[in-house]
Amino acid sequence: MMFTVGNGECIFFWSDMWIENVVPKEHFPRIFALACNKLGKVKDYGSMQDGRWTWHIQLRRSLFGWEVQQWENLMSLLKECVINPDFRDMLVWKHSTSGMFSAKSFYKAAAMRNLEVDGMWKLVWTGFSPSKVEVFMWQLIKGKVAVKDELMKRGCFGEEVAACSICAADVSGNDVLPCVV
Repeated sequence: MMFTVGNGECIFFWSDMWIENVVPKEHFPRIFALACNKLGKVKDYGSMQDGRWTWHIQLRRSLFGWEVQQWENLMSLLKECVINPDFRDMLVWKHSTSGMFSAKSFYKAAAMRNLEVDGMWKLVWTGFSPSKVEVFMWQLIKGKVAVKDELMKRGCFGEEVAACSICAADVSGNDVLPCVV
């Protein structure tokens, strides 16, 4: 999950993922350490001047030479961000074209990243989805959901019913969500 910036009223500048798929305090730790306001929203770090957004990030002291590169990298990323006071900030699921979360898009993203099950808990237990969705996704990853394929493995069905009830596709493979309908 990540944010798409609108007016900057809902997004925490340092702790939310909103620029280039990074969390600023993790990607720019020295600048975060020097920031005067560590809890502010995006809108608190700039203002509109002559119809354009201008960034104003206050630091506790001047930068040392070895910190300048990190500052320039942050400013370079911020230069690409467009703050629009007429639109609200939005939370989007970055693994689907629509920006909407679905179990299928989650499974595809997890499979593409080839993550091990133990490392996936961060993706599942985000707190952004209803608890029942998070529990279902965790059970799905652990192979505990009684989908037709799992029931066949447990001997509840014979091999003759190894087809999707909706589209008649073969479900005997490793795909948890093979149905394209």
